[in-house]
Amino acid sequence: MVRIDLGPVDMTIIHQVAELREARYADVLSNYGTERTITKDIAGVAGEWAVHLYTGLEWTGQDNDYGADVGDLEVRTRRSALGRLCLHDKELERKNYKFGQRFVLARYRYDHVILAGWSWVGVILRQGEYIDGRTYLPNHLLHDIETVLL
Repeated sequence: MVRIDLGPVDMTIIHQVAELREARYADVLSNYGTERTITKDIAGVAGEWAVHLYTGLEWTGQDNDYGADVGDLEVRTRRSALGRLCLHDKELERKNYKFGQRFVLARYRYDHVILAGWSWVGVILRQGEYIDGRTYLPNHLLHDIETVLL
């Protein structure tokens, strides 16, 4: 796990991008079929920003259906300290992920983000636990975040 501390400049960027997403998608459900909230958008943007800072990969801040969040990585942010990497059925219906698509688990805690690890979509779907339209990967199956770019 890697901790990325977020300073005032980071938080300004995160809040501005989250507010733009919130305004753009005000009447639209999230990618996962749930209601959007500014709190969820801030957490999601913070996770993406932290992965960008850690990897140096390109991040546009766009919340879109056509590309990965940061470079070629998808980022899933949880607000719980023990949150697990999760894929939603709605997302899988919309996006055509390749078996080797990499997902990073970020955990947002207001002034920092913990990059907890990563996995491939195929592993998540094959070894994850399916609960109410979502597939959760047990944390012990995550790869070390230090190996995400290898």
